[in-house]
Amino acid sequence: MSFVKRGVGFLGLKKPDPVPTAKVKPKKASRIDHAAKNAWKKPPKVSWPAPRTAAVTVPSNGSAADAGSLPVKLRRGKGSKAAGPEQAQVQALDRKTADALGAEGLLLAIRPTDGAKGRVTVDVDYPGFRHAYGGDWASRLTLRQLPACALTTPKTRGCAQGTELQTSNNTTSGILTGTVSLPTSEDTVPSSSAPVGKAPTAARSATGLSAEPGTILLAATAAVSGASGNFGATSLAPSASWSAGGSNGGFSWNYGIDTPEVPGGVAPQLSLGYSSQSIDGRTAATNNQANWIGDGWSMEPGYIERQYISCTDDKTGSNNATAKVGDQCWKKDNAVLNLGGQSNTLIRDTTSGEWHLESDDGTKAEKLTSTSTGNGDDNGEYWKVTTPDGTQYFFGYNRLPGWTSGKPETKSTWTVPVFGNHTGEPCYAAEFKDAWCQQAWRWNLDYVVDPHADAMAYYWTSETNTAAMSTPTPEPRRPRPTTAAATCPVSSTGCGRTACTRRRRPARWTSPLPNAA
Repeated sequence: MSFVKRGVGFLGLKKPDPVPTAKVKPKKASRIDHAAKNAWKKPPKVSWPAPRTAAVTVPSNGSAADAGSLPVKLRRGKGSKAAGPEQAQVQALDRKTADALGAEGLLLAIRPTDGAKGRVTVDVDYPGFRHAYGGDWASRLTLRQLPACALTTPKTRGCAQGTELQTSNNTTSGILTGTVSLPTSEDTVPSSSAPVGKAPTAARSATGLSAEPGTILLAATAAVSGASGNFGATSLAPSASWSAGGSNGGFSWNYGIDTPEVPGGVAPQLSLGYSSQSIDGRTAATNNQANWIGDGWSMEPGYIERQYISCTDDKTGSNNATAKVGDQCWKKDNAVLNLGGQSNTLIRDTTSGEWHLESDDGTKAEKLTSTSTGNGDDNGEYWKVTTPDGTQYFFGYNRLPGWTSGKPETKSTWTVPVFGNHTGEPCYAAEFKDAWCQQAWRWNLDYVVDPHADAMAYYWTSETNTAAMSTPTPEPRRPRPTTAAATCPVSSTGCGRTACTRRRRPARWTSPLPNAA
C-alpha cells in the first residue's frame, strides 16, 4: 500500500545525507598466491643428441675435452699415470637402437684410437633431455656399461642390463660423471670406421648393428631409486600400519562408488579413500610414487603381501658369502593382510604352523598350496581368510571353483624372482646362480564367499616386466646380470558384469589399476 496515495506525509523527518563513495583501485594481494606460484608448467622440449660420431683428443693434464657437438666430455681418470688413452671416438646411438635395448636414456659408444690402456672419466651433459620421463627421472640417472652382445642379442641373459658404474649425478648442473676403463688402441680397428656400425650380413643382430673390437658401450639410464626416493615395485610402506594417538590432526575422506545390485546382495564396497596421514611413513627408502588415483588416495579391495630381504644383507652362512648382488633373498615366512581398509600383520605359530592376526579378533588365516591354481608362484601358494561372521576371502586363487581350460583366470598374484641362499629355504641350491624361483610378493583378493554361499570374484589385468638378476662374482668385480620374468599386475575389482577400466603408461615397474569383470 502506498502512503502517498493515502495522504500520509513525512515532512517532519530529516533527509539523510548520501553515503560517500569512491572508485576502488586495484591492489595486489599482500599474501603470496602459492597455487599460482607453483602452477604446473609444461616441461621444456626434450632434445636428444643427434646420432653422430666425434673424435676426441684426451688431454694428458687431466682437463676435459669436448666430443664435438655431443653433450659428452672425456678426461683422464683420477689417479691415472702419464700413459693412457690419447685419442678416442665417441658415438651417440639413435633412439631406435635405445628402444630395441629397452634403455630409457642415452646410448653411447666409446673406442680408443691411440694411446695405451687406461681409465677415462666420462661427463654426460643431460639438461637437453632431463624431462624425457617422469618420476624425477633425471635425479635417478646413472651410467651402466653394456656388453657388446647388447646390440646383437639384447634378450639373451646377461646382455641387456649391463654393469652399473660408480656414478656422480649433479642434478643442479645436469652433469652425469662416471669412469670407465678403455683398452689399448692396438686392440681396435682403424679409426675410419665408427665404434658401432652395421652388422655383417651373415651375423644375426636384433638391432642390425654390432660393435667394433675395443668399443665400450655405455647407457645413461635411471636407477630404481635416487635422491627423490624409491620408485621400485613394492608399494607397501610403513604408513600402511601407521598410527598416532589422540588428536593428531589427520584428515580422512571417502567417496563411495555405486555398484549394480546383484542377487544375493554380495557386492564390493568400493570407495575412493583419502588420508592425509598416508604419506607419514614415507622416507627416501620407500616407494613414494603417487598411485593412479593421486597422492594420499587409495582404492584396493584387499591383498596379502610378503616382503623379502636384500641378498647383500643376508650373506652370513649363505651360498653367496663373497659376492655383492642386488637380488632379493628369502629371510623368513611373513605376511601383512590389508582388508576392509585396515592393515594387520599376520603372525605364524612355529609349533602348529597356523597364522593369526597380530591384533587377533578371531579371524582365521590359512596359507594353502596347490600347483593347480596356476597363479605363477613356484608352488602355487594362495590364502584363505575367514572372518568371525563366516565370510571367506581368497587371495591369489587365480583359477576359481568350476574353472576349466579356456576360462578366464583372475591373474591376482604378483611374483618376483627370489633366491634361497641358505639350506632349508625355498628353491635352495648349492650354487647361488641356480637357487632362485618365482615367488609371490602380493596375493590380491580375487574370490569372496558369504555365509549363504553367495560369491563374487575380482579379476585383475596383469602387466609383466623384466627383473634384473645377478650372477655372483667375487669382489672387486661387479655381478654379471641375468634376467627373469616378474609380474606386477594392474589392480581390478568387480561385481556382476560391470566394467570399470583405467590404464596408464607404466614406469620401469607397474602398479595396480582397476579393471572389473
